[in-house]
Amino acid sequence: MAKGFLSGMTDYNHQSMTDILNDLEAEQNRTISFKEGIEKNRETLIENAYLPTEVPVDFKNIISYSIRHFQTAISEFDDIRKDLIIEVKEHHIKRLKKISLVAQKINVDIGKIWHQEYDNKEYGQQNFRIVVKIYEDTRDMAVNLLDTANIAERLQDYIGKQNKPLEKKKFKLEL
Repeated sequence: MAKGFLSGMTDYNHQSMTDILNDLEAEQNRTISFKEGIEKNRETLIENAYLPTEVPVDFKNIISYSIRHFQTAISEFDDIRKDLIIEVKEHHIKRLKKISLVAQKINVDIGKIWHQEYDNKEYGQQNFRIVVKIYEDTRDMAVNLLDTANIAERLQDYIGKQNKPLEKKKFKLEL
C-alpha cells in the first residue's frame, strides 16, 4: 500500500537533517519490502508456468525494469545516507531527484501498459490475482518514490553542511 493518499506531496520543509536521514532509512526499508514482495510473486507465477505464457511482454518488461530501479534506489538511499552524515553535496540532490524522475516514468508507463495494452484480464483466475498484486505493488512503490524529489528539495538547504568527527577528548586519570 502506498504510504499516503497523495504520495509525492509530503512536505519536508520543517524537517531537520536527522529527520531526513530517518526518512531515507524508512524509504529504503519500504522499498526493500515492496521489491521482495514483487519478486516473490513473480517467482510464484514462474513456478506456476503462468508468467512466461500468459503475461504480455511489455508488462513483464516494466516489472523487470521497476525491480532494477527499486534495487538502485535501495543502494542509493544507503550510500546517500552514509554520505550525508559527513557532508551534504549537490550530487546527493541530483541522485534523489533522479530516483523520483525514474519512478514517475514507471508510474506513467505501467499505467498505460495495464490500461491500454494488457488485454484479456482474467480477474477470477488465481494466478491473475497475483499479477494484479504485482501491478499494484509496483505502482504503489513508484508513487512512494516520488517523495524523494521533495527530500532533495529540502536537502538543498543543507548543501555544504559538514559534520566534523568528534575529537577524542583526552582525560587525565588523577589519583
